Amino acid sequence: MVTAAAHASYDEMPYEGGLVVGSHPEHLATVGRLFGMTPAPIERCRVLEIGCATGMNLLAMAYSLPGCEFVGIDPSGRQIELGRKALAEYGITNVELATTDVREAVEWQREFDYIVCHGVFSWVAPDVQEAILAACRRLLAPQGLRSSATTPSPASTCAPRWARCFAFTPDTSRSPESGRTRRGRS
Repeated sequence: MVTAAAHASYDEMPYEGGLVVGSHPEHLATVGRLFGMTPAPIERCRVLEIGCATGMNLLAMAYSLPGCEFVGIDPSGRQIELGRKALAEYGITNVELATTDVREAVEWQREFDYIVCHGVFSWVAPDVQEAILAACRRLLAPQGLRSSATTPSPASTCAPRWARCFAFTPDTSRSPESGRTRRGRS
């Protein structure tokens, strides 16, 4: 997801990630219901985190939601290994952490009810930004929700691409109730 030099520095000095409260399935499901959606029940949902670092955000969710499936991807093998050690230490078994580039994940034959991507988008190359958007379109379940936030980098040019993610469109194809809103799939 990053250049070779940036990837090496990311492995040398791991990102000190933590909890992203707004990315919890309970929060996302509530927001989805406010917009007239029917999100997956949080007690048995499937969650993907793109750019999960050590997976600490997923670990906390998995602890509180033992009946759910959590998958975290990150290109840093060191980050993923640190995360796997923490999962083993806490006995968390419903999280899968993978050293995977999002450009590979786009081809997965899986579906997720919730996709989380925080603090990644503005720091990666345009082709990776497009892959993140493609992964969200391809892997998100029909009533799925995506939680995205970005920390702008000084040279960020992601605003036009990212703005497409926040579009809401009328859903007339899946429901007899036209005019309801659903998440954009641009």
